[in-house]
Amino acid sequence: MLAITTTAECASELCADRQFAGRIVVAPVNSRNSVTIADEEKAVSDLELILDNEDKSHRRLHVDKAYHSPQMQACVESYMALLEHCGITLQMPGSQQPIWFSSAYDKPVEPHTMALHGTYWADNMIQPV
Repeated sequence: MLAITTTAECASELCADRQFAGRIVVAPVNSRNSVTIADEEKAVSDLELILDNEDKSHRRLHVDKAYHSPQMQACVESYMALLEHCGITLQMPGSQQPIWFSSAYDKPVEPHTMALHGTYWADNMIQPV
């Protein structure tokens, strides 16, 4: 994973470039001007070299798995099975409960909806947030 100083729009354009299309994705959007790129290690390294040469701010994140990217797809099935096995249930919020804003769906989510069941957590693991 590679944290770079850029906007989500610029990072998306970079990921769509023919050199990187299908090889890197936007993972977390950390702030208005900070995005993390992830997926294929060779492509991330290639991008890092380009950013070095262009003197653009970036930082390598030393992780063994790229959370919020397609790399996590391999463990979704076992993750979902573990969540189901735990029997976790949602508690209905009272009137004084805060609103849940989903980073996976980029909008408020009502806790009683299907949006927060097992597939929500799988989506959170493999999609950008």
